[in-house]
Parts: sequence; structure tokens; C-alpha cells
Amino acid sequence: MSRFRIVAGLGLLTLVLQAGGAVIFEDDFSNANNSILNWASNDPDAVTMNFSGGKCLGENTADNTGGLIYHILNSGKPGTFTLSGKITRSSESVEAGFFFCLNISGAVSGYYARIGKDSYISVFRSDSMDALFSVQSPFVASATNELKISKKGSMFYVFCNDHKVGTFTDSKYPSGDIAMFLPNNTKATFDDIMLTDVLDTTTSVSTCFSDDFTNGDMFGWATMESDGNATIANGKLHVKTGKYAYVYTDMALNELVMRVDVSYISGSKNSMYGLFVKGEGEQLPIAGFIITGSRSYGVFKDNQPIPLTSNTAIRGAAVAGMVDTLGVRKSAGTGYIFSVNGINLDTLNDIGFEVTGAGVFCNDSLELDFDNFVVSNGDTDCQGTDIVWSQASRRPIYNKNAQQRFVFDPLGRLVKSANSSITHKRLSAGIYLKQGQKALVFKAVRE
Repeated sequence: MSRFRIVAGLGLLTLVLQAGGAVIFEDDFSNANNSILNWASNDPDAVTMNFSGGKCLGENTADNTGGLIYHILNSGKPGTFTLSGKITRSSESVEAGFFFCLNISGAVSGYYARIGKDSYISVFRSDSMDALFSVQSPFVASATNELKISKKGSMFYVFCNDHKVGTFTDSKYPSGDIAMFLPNNTKATFDDIMLTDVLDTTTSVSTCFSDDFTNGDMFGWATMESDGNATIANGKLHVKTGKYAYVYTDMALNELVMRVDVSYISGSKNSMYGLFVKGEGEQLPIAGFIITGSRSYGVFKDNQPIPLTSNTAIRGAAVAGMVDTLGVRKSAGTGYIFSVNGINLDTLNDIGFEVTGAGVFCNDSLELDFDNFVVSNGDTDCQGTDIVWSQASRRPIYNKNAQQRFVFDPLGRLVKSANSSITHKRLSAGIYLKQGQKALVFKAVRE
């Protein structure tokens, strides 16, 4: 628990912006004169603020007490609200955040959420050193993060970078003011602070996650492994295991579309690898959709036996480095349909748990490369790796007004050129990607 000291209070000019009755306060720090009127320090000798370049640089030089740069809501303090803002830290040791349901008169009281070390997001109550909420999230970036807290009644929802990271309940402080929070001897940069009077658990919340691994980092990914190693190299997720490795992203998925490209590099041809979904619990529930290097497939849930079936649609380890595209689709009224290279192979009808994460895995003694991973809730369009499989038998239709080379998007539409705007959905069997996504190019043919 951080301690706070109040030295002086100010009567502030509150900027109230009404946008459909929802936004009650907003400051993007683009106008320093307005921002000076919006905010005050709880200890001006130690806690300072500088408004420059459309941001607020806050610093707390106190050795033993936390610092607040606070805003008084003169037009009412909502009990239902959503508070959001960006925080940039100079290092992961800077555990800055936001105060909410704040009472600044007398002893400071309220809740504060902070982004801490090792990608932890924690929420504390001012009267306790025990966290109400603390979770390690793969969606915490090392520098800039957008933190969002949404509240209605005693229920609080916590988001980071448009991803829900958890919830908690508490009713001690029903409403209050807001503040930027700085632990002792720290400084951080804040931006785009907004407070609305509505519960918002959907706006800007990501319903899809995709990664082609070109950025070279593991943002968005968590791992569970035993004698395994997952790294990003040469634009691929490279996984090498002694026993097992699960690499996944956190996301609530009611219906889903998931796919990935995977290449067998070396190791046991009988070991399983593929896609999986997980739930929550002391005994972590898991359902998997697997292939082997020996060109077999299967599906499983929890620790049930996994019958394997051979199928030549799987390339596996027939030639090292060949790509298999694995897919899982779950729609309303269907089970989890598992496909390999566009061919539906099996269905898992009932997994028996709510899905809270999805990813890739491989079992013992394997070395694999994964690429172009995408998962979405429902049929949401995930930018970056949208791939569809067409099993139509006809080749693209030639058009004399078109250029000699065609590029098709995932719906089978010809990408417009200077000389052509025709569309046609009768395509050759194959995988088609959006323009700009390593697009496949086809020469026109006459029929």
C-alpha cells in the first residue's frame, strides 16, 4: 500500500465534454493552459507536472510516499464509469497508474490500478496492502500501455491495450474523483485520459489476435513449458521441446476461427503438435487439435486418450520444412471443426468449459516453426493474416480488359487495377491472401 500526503488543494476548472451524454471529462494535453487548470498536485514540493508535446510528464521525488496529479469532478462523481488513459514508463520498474473513486479531502482514499514489474497489472485499495486484483498479462508492453477501468455497482473490469485482463468486486468506495498515480521516486508520461459515465466492456476491446512474427517480440503471448523453448527468429515462432511447450494468447472465445501455418523441422515423427484452446481452473482444462510428423491427426480434451488417424492431406515430416495450414472453427450450433490444408478432418463436439485462451503447442522431442497465427471471436475480420480456402474447380476467368496478372482477395474478388474492375468468385483450388499480405499472383488464362 502506498502512503499519500496532502499539502494543498485547488479549486479547478473542469472541462466537461458531452458526447451523447457519455464523456464527462477528457484531456489529451494538447492545450497546456487548459491542462494546468484541470489538474493539481497532492504535494507540489515533490509531485510535479509538465504539459508539453501533447502529453503530461509527471514526477514524484518523494522518498516514501506516493504522489497524485488529481482532477476534481465538479459536475458530479458517477458511480458507473469507464476511465481510460495511456501511460509511458521509462522502465518496467516504474509502477505508475490511475487512481479512481478518489476522495482527496483529508486522508486519501479510493482505488488505484498500476502497471508493474514482470507484466503485472494490480489494483489496490488505499486502506490495504493486499491487492484486490493482480494478474500477469502478455498484453502489457514494456513502454506505453493503455489502461482502462470500467465500473458498475461493485463490479470492476480491467483492460490493457484493448484486451480484458480480469475483473474484481468491491463496494467500499462507490464513487469519487480521478488521478494520475506515481509511486515514490518515479516519473512517467500520461496521455489521452477520458472518463465516461457508462459501463464499457466492449468498445475498442479486441475480438481478434493475429501475429506473423515479423516484429520479433512475444507481445500478446504467454507460455507454459517443461524443458521447452519458444523464440521468434526469421519471422517465425520457433518452438523446440524436450517435454512440451504451449504458447497461447488470452482471449474469451464463444465462437471462433483459428488457424496457423506450421512446419516440421526435426524430432520425433510420432509426437503431437497443433492448435489448442484452454479454460480456467486449478486443473487447467485444455482441448487440442493435433497432427504428427507421420501424417496422422486427432482431437482431444483434457486427459482423454487420443486416437490417431492417418491422412495424406497432411504433409507432416514427409519433407522437412513443408507447411501445413491448421484450422479450427466453432460456430453457433456446431462443434469445433478441425481442418488441415483446407480439408475438414474431425470435430470435437463438446469441450465442457468456457474458452479463455488459444494458441499452439508441441509435445516431446520436436522442433517446429509456426507462422501467420490468427484467432478471432466469431467471424471477426482479423487484419494481417486473413486466409481462406477455395475448393472451386475452375480457373480464373480471362478478361481482355484486364492486365496479364491477377491478384485475388480472400473473397475471390479480383483486386482492381487501372484497366479492370471485374470480379469473379470461380477460382482455382488454393489459398488466397489479401493484397499486401504476401499476396499470391496468378497469370490470366483463356478458357
